[in-house]
Amino acid sequence: ARRLSGFNGPLHECSVFDSKAAGSRFREMLSKGSSQPWQQTIAILTGNSTLSAQPMLDYFAPLQVWLKEQNEGSTCGWSTTQVHFSEKTVSAPV
Repeated sequence: ARRLSGFNGPLHECSVFDSKAAGSRFREMLSKGSSQPWQQTIAILTGNSTLSAQPMLDYFAPLQVWLKEQNEGSTCGWSTTQVHFSEKTVSAPV
């Protein structure tokens, strides 16, 4: 869709709004509904029958950088030495 819109900048800044070429391709893809395997349907839009997570990673890259900066020096996750459940756990009727 980005190529169809003629946008060459960062993916997170791309908009296909008001792109007749992208809109036409989206319409053609969506008109197939469930009439064929999804790989054939996605190929109408992308020109490829396989998918990659890389564009999504590229899109969220600025957020990932910001999160790394914000979490600098923090530890994430749970301690494996803590007891999370008490021996006095109360059972509730189901």
